[in-house]
Amino acid sequence: MLGLLDLSLLPTHSAEKISVQYGGASAMWGSGAVGGIVSLQNTSDFSKTLTISSQSTFGSFGNRQQALQVGFGNERFQSKSKVSYQEATNDFFYEIHPDFPKRQQTNAAVLQKNFLQDVYFKINPRQKIAAHFWLQNATRQIPPTNVQNLSQAYQDDKALRLVLDWQRIGAKSVWNAKVAYFKEDLGYHDPQIGLAALSDFSIWMAEVDGQFTLDPKGEHRLLVGTTHSLTKAFAEEYRSKHPTKEYKAAVFARYQGNYKDWTTQFSLRQELVAGNFVPLVPILGVNKQ
Repeated sequence: MLGLLDLSLLPTHSAEKISVQYGGASAMWGSGAVGGIVSLQNTSDFSKTLTISSQSTFGSFGNRQQALQVGFGNERFQSKSKVSYQEATNDFFYEIHPDFPKRQQTNAAVLQKNFLQDVYFKINPRQKIAAHFWLQNATRQIPPTNVQNLSQAYQDDKALRLVLDWQRIGAKSVWNAKVAYFKEDLGYHDPQIGLAALSDFSIWMAEVDGQFTLDPKGEHRLLVGTTHSLTKAFAEEYRSKHPTKEYKAAVFARYQGNYKDWTTQFSLRQELVAGNFVPLVPILGVNKQ
């Protein structure tokens, strides 16, 4: 409900490029990202007319993965559709202690389905818009602990993610604007004790930023922007039967300069959470190659 992503639910073939931003500089993406971020990126290639790719993986313990991608378009429009399927039984043998016989893992199967749709439209050589749709459904059985003989628990995760993106490239500036909607449902079930714990949350997000070149060679750049989000969360165990809401707003700025072998980056981010300003987050980094 904090907007975090369970990495075990992330199919790696859903993104064309995965990068890691580590260190304090990742706080530019929010106060909760001071430890680093994993960035998933899909790009458009307006020179391609038709692309089809398929991937199949088979492994031990019932592991099967299937992925299919179809893309088509022209110099102004591009569409990419991705479908993936993954399942595993995970009934492997393991050892608790050398003096005990090996046990076989039970109730540990996983099943995951994904559908992604990316659409790109080039308005003119300097301006384009994009729409991204991601639908995900996963069911994971919860295996017994070392002191349990049997487990029937399982967890259902459902996610819907929508993003609209606009970009304009000027002579000395690049403008980006995004609006996004995320909705995730989590259901934990344990038939042995008659438990069904259901929860869900949704997030509306909007962000606008501009990057400016401060010198003819492009060695000094300035980025400024603002982001806003509204989160609604609900669980049956909450004291209030109404969704809990949280509004966040932030402004940020970053300067990056290059001088010979030196690179300097200085950033500031100020957030407003539920009507209160949180401490200012400054970042300073200096690198020499």
